[in-house]
Amino acid sequence: MSYKKKDADLPDFAKIEREEMLRGVGLGGEAIRRPQIGVVSSWGEINPGSVHLDKITEFVKNGIWAAGGTPREFVISSICTSMAGHDNYRATAGRNIESGTEG
Repeated sequence: MSYKKKDADLPDFAKIEREEMLRGVGLGGEAIRRPQIGVVSSWGEINPGSVHLDKITEFVKNGIWAAGGTPREFVISSICTSMAGHDNYRATAGRNIESGTEG
């Protein structure tokens, strides 16, 4: 697979700073050089429909590692309308999810 990293035109000091921050979260050189793949999860303990998603996310991340990428998980808010008692928050939650995952 051939691709141009989006940071290819950054100055060297910015690339070094980014690499050191990634090392700070536990990634090694090989993991940093691989394609970084975002994994979105709405896991959380507040929503009964989401409590299992951490397990599913681990399977997805294992597949990314196996395919030669480096998974980078981030969590977005989810809402359970049954727990909230009504649907008033559904549209707002949807917009938050949309804005949090746009590239």
